[in-house]
Amino acid sequence: VNTGQISNLPKLIELKQKYKFRIFLDESYSFGVLGENGRGLTEYYNVDRRNVDMIIGSMEYSLGSIGGFACGSSFVIRHQRLLGQGYVFSASLPPLHASMVIRAMEFFDKGLFARLIENCRMFHKGLESIDTIAITGDPQSPLKHIRLLDNNSEAALKSICQMAREQNLALTVASYTSTEIFKKEPSIRLTVNTETIRRRYRSVGENDFLM
Repeated sequence: VNTGQISNLPKLIELKQKYKFRIFLDESYSFGVLGENGRGLTEYYNVDRRNVDMIIGSMEYSLGSIGGFACGSSFVIRHQRLLGQGYVFSASLPPLHASMVIRAMEFFDKGLFARLIENCRMFHKGLESIDTIAITGDPQSPLKHIRLLDNNSEAALKSICQMAREQNLALTVASYTSTEIFKKEPSIRLTVNTETIRRRYRSVGENDFLM
């Protein structure tokens, strides 16, 4: 979420097998986004999920609910279920929210995620055509960060957000917690979805206030 990059899971698995460590993969921002059926990073790279010791994720983002999930071998999940703080110190997910998750997943289909990837590529290409900004993020990632090539300060980015609001476009400068280990340069974080009209994505860079 801080970079818009897609982790190189095959390389991580290669290193795991070489140096004998465990992989706990947080799919909060990739589940329901990446992969032909929205199953996340393992499906995106077509790798065997058994090579990942545990897959965890929040259900607050693509599923629009609360709580989270954990997937892994029966041994790992049995340990997590009995000793994890989320089990010991909290209550079960309310039935209403569990039903919301199930219902949301019924909308997952190949056409939805193919359309999302196409929009991501289109939007990325449009942003790259603006010669006053730098864009970080994988072309297929819905998360994009833009920074000014000249005077990339938080104040300058906030003024751009204010100009955008005056044109009925909601933008905000990315914010980070005080506990961040690797500090990031100020940026405007953008997200791509499947609902925005495609011609809007194609027109990015034309008569844009960032130019």
